[in-house]
Amino acid sequence: MKKFRFISALLTFIMVFGAVGNLSVLPVYAAEATEEEAEPINYLTEVFATAEDKLATMELKLDAFGYELYYEKFTGEVAYREKATGQIMFTNPYDIPKAFPDGLSSSDDTKAMLLSQLIIRYTDNDKEVNFYSYTEAAARDQIVQKNIKNGIRVEYTMGREETRKLVPRHMNMERFNELILAYIDDPTAYKKITAFYTKKDPNDPELTERAVKELQATFPITTEMAIYVFDPYASERELNLIEQYIKTYCPHYTYETLQEDHNMTDYEGTDQHPALFQLSLEYYLDEGGLTVRLPANGIRFDEGNYSLTYIMVLPFMGAGSSDYTGYTFYPDGSGTLVRFEDIQNTRTITGDLYGIDFAYHKLTYNHMETLRLPVYGVVENYKDTVTTTIEEEIPGYYDDYGDYIEPTIKTTQLKEEVAQDRGYLAIIEEGDALAKITTNHGAFILHRYNSCYTTFYPRPKDSYNLAESISVGANAEWTVVSKRKYTGSYIIRFVMLTDHGVAEENNITDYYECSYIGMAKVYRDYLEDKGILTRLTDNDVKQDIPLYIESFGIMDVLDTFLSIPVVVKTPLTTFENLTTMYNQLSEAGITNLNFRLKGFTNGGMRQTVPYKVKFEKKVGGDDAYVEFLEFAAANGFGVFPDFDFMYANRQKAFDGYSSRTDAVRTIDNRYTRKREYDSATQGLRRTGLMAISPVALNKFYTAFSSEMESLGLNGISVATLGTDLNSDFDKKEPYNREDAKGFVTRLFDDMIEDCDNIMVDGGNAYTLKYVSHILNASINSSNHTYASEMVPFFGMVLHGYINFAGPPTNMAGDINYEILKMIESGAAPYFTLSYQNISELKDDWQLSSYYSVSYDIWFDDLVTRYNQINEALGSLQTSRIDDHEFLIGERVPTDLEIEEDRAAEEAEAEADAEAEALKAEKDALKEAREKYLASLSGEPIEEPEEVPEEPEEEEEEEDEDEEYVY
Repeated sequence: MKKFRFISALLTFIMVFGAVGNLSVLPVYAAEATEEEAEPINYLTEVFATAEDKLATMELKLDAFGYELYYEKFTGEVAYREKATGQIMFTNPYDIPKAFPDGLSSSDDTKAMLLSQLIIRYTDNDKEVNFYSYTEAAARDQIVQKNIKNGIRVEYTMGREETRKLVPRHMNMERFNELILAYIDDPTAYKKITAFYTKKDPNDPELTERAVKELQATFPITTEMAIYVFDPYASERELNLIEQYIKTYCPHYTYETLQEDHNMTDYEGTDQHPALFQLSLEYYLDEGGLTVRLPANGIRFDEGNYSLTYIMVLPFMGAGSSDYTGYTFYPDGSGTLVRFEDIQNTRTITGDLYGIDFAYHKLTYNHMETLRLPVYGVVENYKDTVTTTIEEEIPGYYDDYGDYIEPTIKTTQLKEEVAQDRGYLAIIEEGDALAKITTNHGAFILHRYNSCYTTFYPRPKDSYNLAESISVGANAEWTVVSKRKYTGSYIIRFVMLTDHGVAEENNITDYYECSYIGMAKVYRDYLEDKGILTRLTDNDVKQDIPLYIESFGIMDVLDTFLSIPVVVKTPLTTFENLTTMYNQLSEAGITNLNFRLKGFTNGGMRQTVPYKVKFEKKVGGDDAYVEFLEFAAANGFGVFPDFDFMYANRQKAFDGYSSRTDAVRTIDNRYTRKREYDSATQGLRRTGLMAISPVALNKFYTAFSSEMESLGLNGISVATLGTDLNSDFDKKEPYNREDAKGFVTRLFDDMIEDCDNIMVDGGNAYTLKYVSHILNASINSSNHTYASEMVPFFGMVLHGYINFAGPPTNMAGDINYEILKMIESGAAPYFTLSYQNISELKDDWQLSSYYSVSYDIWFDDLVTRYNQINEALGSLQTSRIDDHEFLIGERVPTDLEIEEDRAAEEAEAEADAEAEALKAEKDALKEAREKYLASLSGEPIEEPEEVPEEPEEEEEEEDEDEEYVY
């Protein structure tokens, strides 16, 4: 059975009003052809009642690992079906025409977007242009499918393949009349075409001799023939318009004919090569479900004339409809749900995976939590009405007149509402460092769909103000594209979630439920299967939960000596102080302690890079550190000196750091520094931290490890390695963010050989394989205006595998709320506390935010709060979080409280009565006084008017009514 492509002339005519960059959508038709006829399918208007109806029009390409893979050759759509449950997941919504009823925008451009598996944005002469794969590949018949091992490859050519427009620029007059004008029977098209062509005829009797000579000088071919010349100033859109008229009404006019006409008139074409992008998506099945791969090194386009900004991959995969309830899961902080029913207008929330890249000048930043985990998902609570036809046979019989009635079939239709949850979790396996994650909601305004998707940036580009780098008279923005592009692959794994009812119906016991809880279990099992997470055992934990205390070492304080300003190194916490702190806390019953030592080495709180390591004398020096390590080993608590490999806070002679070779360069070859949020300006401000190139990490760690070998390590803290990831646009050795991730993981490989007890901040996903402790983990979300709820996804994945804590408990705005969040996520308590000279912190612009870190002040509260959390979590350290619920809390008062409330109400009523009586007494006294004064003045005293009695007839009417009732 053959399949053919049919293009309707009428619908093709509609397309002519689009430009190449904004091309109107040409419907794609598919047909099951027979020898006699073929029925076309218009994918912009064809309505499929169910997912199964849509699947029936697709071709089964692979049946393996308990899944089926289907493909639609005309649109490029792919579906995968789980055989055990029958649940189906599409790359694009199957009911797009059904989702555009009257009153809702039914733009073909919107439908084309929904039918696209890829959306490309590129720059053409500083103008940003979007390409949809449906419009630019499917509608142009430029999609090719190939079979590969365990999957299929779908190859897209997006854009116009033919570099020339099918518009003759110079054409012989007779041929123009015969081959083009003679075939155009539409008056509008005829008028348009003739308006853009000008006749150049030297035999025109209206031309003067001089005009003829000028004509032949301009167009030498007119010495031989009369020609028509197309308007050289026509716009791109007008060119497309004329081309579509010619293609529609003159199908015999081909590119070969065009070349013949140009050769005949000696015309040399000057058409610019149009934007053309070639890339592919590969779909693979395995035991875990569906994996989609986009090879970055297979992306082809004219890099001399165009720059590729980003690629959206499967932006509507598994999208849910606003006709039903459901939510998208977005990995903002600990995790966020955006419910379909809570979105009243078109909304998107997007963020950079792993936070800000400080190698860029132009940063788009909102004060929000960082996306640490490369996951997202959708859940839809689908409901449908299923009609069941029941046929009942009625046997034949004789009626009252003796006539025989033939047997009949009685048909009854029963309608039943069926509810079924659908959903998936997506895991970005490769290319995650170059990705943004977006949750998108049409909310009945643009469309009805809710989806999550990934956007990849293959080649970094940045913009900066020329006035900041060179002397120019006015602000001018310059955009530069990095020479280094990513050549790996972008890989996303899609794991289908299972409806509980479907699982029961098919006797399936091992499945992931269709909820954010099921998503957390999917990702947790995925990390465990990959060897990234290892389950904690009773031997790995103590009876009580860990307590993390971060203490500051020394800081520079400005002082005077003989009236001369001097900088004095002032201790905030010494090793002797730490010993005291441990002894006091252990006496209070807290022994499972882990100390992070910040600012104890290489200059204190503004330390040099960890090339050489020297503990400051004011905290006790190297000997005190070694002694404290021995004390820790004897008492079984952790010591984690913190070293910053990502940023240089201070430069010093012979410290191993050179800005020329070790600093991150921006795209205009300047050094860059870390920026942090400033609540006063609600923007980013620069800090004194200079970013270190990822290629220099190994150099510093090699020197550091030899230094620490003689001192010893109980544990090591590398806080910023778990939170920050920066590119380097150095002209000689540029590295993108994915390269930087590779350098960081190789550093961890070396580090874990020297010390297997590693602590970081944040917990970016690529660090989970190496770390034992995570501080400053997100236990809350950004609380976006359009988000519905925060969920403890981060804790649900990691609890029972890695010890982690949220932000410092003593720095929380509401400590009770923070403790509830800690218990919800399974996070350990974490305090930032120093022992002495705390008042000095307020005068330092970087450290003044630590306004509440005195150990003495916090000691009693620390013990109380720790015991409170330990009581809730102490016995659950190796347990996994397998469920989570939202509860509506209602406080039920006790009998005593009810009695107290009643007594309070009675007392209040009594007080109100006394107040009323007092007021009445005052009013009476006032009235008597006024009467007395009036009598003294001789004025008559007005008597109050008597209130008339109620009319008797009303009472009679009431009596009559009563009498009538009886």
